[in-house]
Amino acid sequence: MTGEPWVTYLGSFPLENTVENVYRCLNDLFSIPIEYMCTIQLEDMNSRFLNPLSELPTGIEKRGNRYFLAGEAREPKRPIATTPIRTLKSYVEKRSLRERVKGIRVSVTGPFTLSSKIEKEGLHGRFFPDTLLQEIELVKQIAPLTARIARFLQEEGATIISISEPILSVITGKKFLFKDYTETEVIDVLDEATRGIDLPTGIHVCGRLSERLRDILFQTEFNVLDHEFYDIPENLDLFPRQTLEKHDKKISYGTISSKKLVAESVDEIEASMIKGMKKMGAENIQFFKPDCGFRGLGKESGSVTEKPYTICIEKIVNLKRAWERLTKERRFRF
Repeated sequence: MTGEPWVTYLGSFPLENTVENVYRCLNDLFSIPIEYMCTIQLEDMNSRFLNPLSELPTGIEKRGNRYFLAGEAREPKRPIATTPIRTLKSYVEKRSLRERVKGIRVSVTGPFTLSSKIEKEGLHGRFFPDTLLQEIELVKQIAPLTARIARFLQEEGATIISISEPILSVITGKKFLFKDYTETEVIDVLDEATRGIDLPTGIHVCGRLSERLRDILFQTEFNVLDHEFYDIPENLDLFPRQTLEKHDKKISYGTISSKKLVAESVDEIEASMIKGMKKMGAENIQFFKPDCGFRGLGKESGSVTEKPYTICIEKIVNLKRAWERLTKERRFRF
């Protein structure tokens, strides 16, 4: 991916998961306007994949509100989790908005994060007890399922696939949380998660990153690395321009908070953008976007009602205005 950065978002918002709310999000985002769209995700990031997987002969079973691996994991034979992208494309076609959409970014929860929610009988451990995450060989079984889902979404018209792995910053510090993990195996699992994808790919890892995790991500096949930089400015020091260019990586730059229930000003966002471009090089930033998805802001406020959502949209409006002002004044260099 090349060219000037795009302003975008991560797709999740603090609203109940209804068709009406999905269309509300799309109406508000197109009115800003945002040209590089993401599919709207009002469901939990794990259950939106694990529920349909458990309804197919994939080896994943749902028991109450828990998920289990029974036997070997198997790839789904028919498309799952395609409703959000189909809804977005239908919305665009019915309103003759195709010329305004420059791309569709789709997020797929990655094998490590999914594994942290899948249990297997007989597993025991101190961290993430009973889950597949304890054994890298079990996580390897989930990666092909992620890749198959991603290929289904590629067939539906996605232009970039982003693998979401928030758990990686938890289990990878100076050492791995689990003793049988190695860097080579983690890299192999991540690359397997996008096997067969003929599109640009990215990975979203939130939280504070260790140098070890940064180095692992540099060795993967992902084109775009997506991280928090607003709420965790220390992450910025891990990605100087020369290092990004050496490893041929682009950055999806977290420019506004996904934790604070207040809209940043245009001036504040502009300063954040300039800080990132000076450190990384404007040509190495592919997207300006919130640190993470906004679904958690509803939990932070104790509500999934009007105020949190309104603030989220105001944040994205100001994000777009800041970039428009910077591009108009050309106060950066490619």
